[in-house]
Amino acid sequence: MPRIWPGSSLNVEEKNDELVVSATGDIFERIFLCVALFFTGLALYEWMRYHGAIHEERFKGILGAACVGWIGIISLYERSRFVFDRSRRVLTWSRRKLWGSKAGQVPFDAITRISANSPIGDDRTAPMRRVAVHTATEQIPVTATYTAELYEEQLKLAERISVFVGKPSHDFLMEMVRASAREGRMTEAIRLLRQERKMSLEEAKKIAEEAKKG
Repeated sequence: MPRIWPGSSLNVEEKNDELVVSATGDIFERIFLCVALFFTGLALYEWMRYHGAIHEERFKGILGAACVGWIGIISLYERSRFVFDRSRRVLTWSRRKLWGSKAGQVPFDAITRISANSPIGDDRTAPMRRVAVHTATEQIPVTATYTAELYEEQLKLAERISVFVGKPSHDFLMEMVRASAREGRMTEAIRLLRQERKMSLEEAKKIAEEAKKG
């Protein structure tokens, strides 16, 4: 199943009348698992070698590192699957965390919009994104966690889902441009406009400056 970007937890596949978005363990989950296993094993080795080691600062440091690893695993572990079925016009979804699971079905007609939102709704202070499905009564995030470095791909995924479920098109490109401009990444904002909208350099600069002010 093709991934949106290397190391990501999100996998997307479209075939026939289904768009399947699934979340598996990402690279950070694997890093925390390695840290947890290594330091847990090291702590056990130190304790078996010398039981009095539990009173030493070195052992406490090793144990602390192991705890950090296990806390990371608990926080990041997620397995989810969202199946958008265009023939039945139904979204079937499920999400499993270490402490529980949720699942449900949502008719396409009940979906009001698809968003790629930030945790506090402000790209200037929190340039993070996660894709979510909105209905009149709830918001169902495709992933529970937000992505900071690669939120541009989250916007593209939100647009792809919007088109697939037949919702009014939202200008996700301008969201990317505004976010880049506000963070001082003017070169990126201009590149997006020239690449996606085929604008001249002067036109792209003008719109990027306006996006930065707005």
